[in-house]
Amino acid sequence: MKKSYLIIFLTSMIILPSGIKAQQANDFKAQHLKQTIADAETEAKIRAAFMRKKYNGDAAMEKSLYIMYMKQKADIANVIGKYSKSPELTAKLTAIIAKTDSISEVFLNAAKVKGLANHKVLRPDDISKFAAAVRLRKELGLNRSQIDTLMFHANLMPELRSTQIGFNPKEYERKILSKTLNDDQYSKLLVQEYRKKAADYAKGSWKELSERGIAKGLDSAKTQREIFNYNLGKWVVADRYGNEDRPDNSLKSLQTPEPEALKMLRTSKRYNNPVPDNKSNTNFTW
Repeated sequence: MKKSYLIIFLTSMIILPSGIKAQQANDFKAQHLKQTIADAETEAKIRAAFMRKKYNGDAAMEKSLYIMYMKQKADIANVIGKYSKSPELTAKLTAIIAKTDSISEVFLNAAKVKGLANHKVLRPDDISKFAAAVRLRKELGLNRSQIDTLMFHANLMPELRSTQIGFNPKEYERKILSKTLNDDQYSKLLVQEYRKKAADYAKGSWKELSERGIAKGLDSAKTQREIFNYNLGKWVVADRYGNEDRPDNSLKSLQTPEPEALKMLRTSKRYNNPVPDNKSNTNFTW
């Protein structure tokens, strides 16, 4: 798109008052045209630069947007010149703006997807499972396509949180991860996600068992290992399937019966005076 397209339309629309001498008319016309073009260029550049920054675009994207915005200015100038005294003016202007907005929306959505797909940097504070999987890419054995998909959704999540009412990040992660990772990779990811929580819970449970006087005769290492394995398997399966109780073969090995120690602890909490909260480290919730 060249400036000449806009110049032609703007020139044709300028109507000068009668009685002005030819030279004065030409000077006024040239000055007005120059200022109008400059204003149009400035506005188009600002809008294009803003959109490039907002959607993490490149120089080609900015140039395309600039051309589109200049074309819109030219079309509007042409319509005003032709329909300045016609009731069709409003309808014509509305049609131009709607058309440009429609093209712009499609273009920017495509540019946004491209920008996210090319965005290779994870935010340090990103705690999504997409980011966790990328950080564990070597341990999980991810290929390039899987990493690109995970990166895309890691960077898309913040926008979905802010723009979609009722957005459920856990359900969204479950949907995408189940399509991107194989069963073994998905299970390994979730095991890593819940390993520390399960270890902390097991340690806290043993402490409370001891404080309640019901740890006698129990082996500390064995009991904590049983509690760790039980909760790790329970949390991994719950995260993987939500309310659907159908674990795949890679998760069946993680499921173990509830340890007797936890049953004893639950019974003690139900019928005996509870240990003060500041002494307990097992107040976990799911």
